This record gives sequence, structure tokens and C-alpha cells, in this order.
Amino acid sequence: YRSHPGLQQRMGSNARVDLSFGLHFGWAIEGAVGTDFKIDASYVSPNVSVAESLERAAHTYGVHLLISSNVAETCSPSVASFLRLIDKALIRGSKLPLELHTLDLDVSKLEVVQRDQPIWNTRQRFRARQLLEVEKKRKQACADLMSKAEELT
Repeated sequence: YRSHPGLQQRMGSNARVDLSFGLHFGWAIEGAVGTDFKIDASYVSPNVSVAESLERAAHTYGVHLLISSNVAETCSPSVASFLRLIDKALIRGSKLPLELHTLDLDVSKLEVVQRDQPIWNTRQRFRARQLLEVEKKRKQACADLMSKAEELT
């Protein structure tokens, strides 16, 4: 995003990405959800809801990283010494109040590593489109085969 001319024009050269994360530890069940053409993994558990609530709460607390006591307890003592206790709150999805921790980082002090951007020429773009088209045809053939198999059963 730092070198994209359209983004630079709209947002200016000093634009930065601002992300927040909620970390929680617990069990979850993974399952496939989707159609014949697209299948995504889905995770179901109250712990997933807690992690999602923590991510939203990170914005409320004004921190980039909000960590539940479940994660803090799994950290080594040296890592846990860097965590700061913010609050003890009842989070949606949790039956008991959780201690909420953060890791204080000044993200503006992080060094930005400049990477060489690949230069796309016409030949490389054409080759990429060819590979995507082959993959699309392969998926369509697989879906056709699956629908024929369903008709036979």
C-alpha cells in the first residue's frame, strides 16, 4: 500500500494501516461451510465469540492488542512480564469475568522495511492470467464431476 499510486493520491504519503487484535485461548470446532464452487473453514465455539469481542474491545480500550487471561497464563514468565493488566470484565461468550491485558508497543517507532516490488510486464501478466484460467477450468471440471456423481446416486 505504501507504493500504490492510487492510494498515495487519495490518502497521502503518511498514511498508515491501523489494526487491532483480540487474543483468546480455548477449544473450537472447525467445519467446512459453502457451496460446490467455494468452501470456507468456519470455527464454532464460545471461545471464538470471546476472541471476536476482545478484538472489538481493543478499539474501546485504545490498544492494538487485547489479550485474555487464558492467553496470558500460557505465556512464559519473561513474556508475561511485558503484559499490562487493563481491566477485569465480563466478555460476551464468557461465563466468568476475564482479566484483560495488553502489550504496550509504540508502533510508530517500528521500522518500515522497504521491499523491492516485482515489476510486472505484459508477458508476466499474460502468464498469470493463463494460470488463473487453467485453475478456474480445473475447479469447474471438478464441480461438474461432483454434480454428475450426485445424479447417479
